[in-house]
Amino acid sequence: MLFLVACGDKPGKPPPAEPGPSNAPIQGSLTVHSRLWEDVGDPSQLVGIYVLLGDGSRFRQPLGQDGVARFVDPDIQGPQDVTLLAVSTEKTFADTYLALEQPEVWLQQYTKEDTGGETGQATLKGRITGRTSVVQDVFVASADQQGHGNSTRAATDGSFEIDISGSGVMPVHLFAMEYVHSTRRFGLKSNITLQAGQTLDDVEIALVRAEDQFQQVSVENFEPYGTEAFVTMDYKLGTMYLFRSMATGAPPLQLPSMSLTPPFDLLQMVTTVTVGSDGAAGVTSASVTVLTEGGSSPVVTIPPPLQLTSIPLGTMEAPAVARTEGFTLTWNVAPTAQVVHAYLNAQSRDHQLVWRLTAPSHVTSFTPFELPAELTPVTRLPPGLASLSMWAKNNGADRAYADLFNQYESPVQQGGTWSLSRQGYVRLVE
Repeated sequence: MLFLVACGDKPGKPPPAEPGPSNAPIQGSLTVHSRLWEDVGDPSQLVGIYVLLGDGSRFRQPLGQDGVARFVDPDIQGPQDVTLLAVSTEKTFADTYLALEQPEVWLQQYTKEDTGGETGQATLKGRITGRTSVVQDVFVASADQQGHGNSTRAATDGSFEIDISGSGVMPVHLFAMEYVHSTRRFGLKSNITLQAGQTLDDVEIALVRAEDQFQQVSVENFEPYGTEAFVTMDYKLGTMYLFRSMATGAPPLQLPSMSLTPPFDLLQMVTTVTVGSDGAAGVTSASVTVLTEGGSSPVVTIPPPLQLTSIPLGTMEAPAVARTEGFTLTWNVAPTAQVVHAYLNAQSRDHQLVWRLTAPSHVTSFTPFELPAELTPVTRLPPGLASLSMWAKNNGADRAYADLFNQYESPVQQGGTWSLSRQGYVRLVE
């Protein structure tokens, strides 16, 4: 049985141009867009959502039904701390964003979709040769991102037929893979050119390469996280995911691979290394991705751990202890971080307070402030057991904190990213 997948981006006209992110500072006005109601659970329990500047003592207003709050006042100048406060019958959710600098921000971004113009369709028909099994996958990947295909299941004799939508000339690559006794074999036919409306017959993919080699992955600076690493290596052709190799153990690690001489040098490898330790002070972990091509051996450098310096952390069974009075989060993180997140979940006898924090890496502390009593029945962190999770992320070398608040998400980068985390429990006492 064969399985075929066609890949590529939808072609056509680009979506209508949107206003670009403003580089102007905040001077007398701030517009906040949010869809926080999507994050708060049962909407029937929701009492209201409010937007606070600072602690809300001077500037606050309900979030409009259109998901917009507009503040206009000559005293609103420079970077602003913004908190969305969602109050329900059982929970108060405070969502704080520190040091926002744009005069218009989207706190929950949209995914920008290509609305594309007219497209046509082309068809590929062919056969896999050199087969030793009836279990094969076949992938069609656009060579120039102008094609957008689909998936189909081919016959047991290796024949296949697949449609690809797009416009104009559409060069594609065709990749085949079979499994034989836990070993994979591969074929690749590159730069097949076809046009919308065309049917191309007798396309042959020969299985000529085997997973009979090993790819070394070196990991540097992992010692603060323990002695072992979990490594995944995703093979991609353009935007199409092909397959994955995995290994666990003490670095360096050897992962099953194949020779990536032409034409297989078209493949890219996205290697992800995850390290971590679980102990009396909670969990400390890191995950790093790198992108390599042409068979070069990945070298992955792990950033220093995210350090929480203001309060101790423990496990659920043996939590650390901290006072509610003067409770502050203070942290240290690599300066190349794009953003720091914290998620504090404190449960009292009758009400739950969840506080989510988003901050740029140059901000290294936050003190939960007293919430307006007119808006929520819980105004401060209650005594009791609280869980705390913190993350620091770098989403790519060219990404900035401000990019997180544009209307549309930035494209996901395939490599050069990392994430650090710190998780544990603390018992809050009066």
